[in-house]
Amino acid sequence: MWYVANFTNDEEIKDIILKNIQEELGSKGRASHEQLYAQFAEECGVNIHDEIVNKTHYLLFARQFNQEHLRWLSQHDKHSHLAAFSAYERLDNIDYSLLTEFARSLNLSEKAMKFFKVHRYVKHFEPTVDQLAGIWQSSPETVQEAFNFIYSHQLEMWQTLSNTLTTYYPH
Repeated sequence: MWYVANFTNDEEIKDIILKNIQEELGSKGRASHEQLYAQFAEECGVNIHDEIVNKTHYLLFARQFNQEHLRWLSQHDKHSHLAAFSAYERLDNIDYSLLTEFARSLNLSEKAMKFFKVHRYVKHFEPTVDQLAGIWQSSPETVQEAFNFIYSHQLEMWQTLSNTLTTYYPH
């Protein structure tokens, strides 16, 4: 998001991302998504502030996931950026439904679960639909390539995370 917003000259794309960031940061008395995540992390015994600074638990595969995502963006145009952003946001709603069930299995408080509840219902995909439809009309392969990248890239990350967790916690 940050990469695309900083380097695009397309005001519509920038506006979509800025509205997304504004929602992520919270407003009108609502906590930011990072604050909600910090509540979840704290209940799981992780100090997210320390983690952000020191990256104590930042596993190599997660770092590589983020680097590869940025690398892909750096090699594609603004239409691919918007399509990838759109795909990422669409998959988020699906991912968070499953992540909510996982978090629920940890018997966390309602306060810790709020991060997941917000992400199950947030509407970050919808603001991209009009631009995405325009890109599809002129270049369906751009949308397909971006969606395929995000899908396969995220699937690989989730599989690696699952394998990592079952290696560390085989029960």
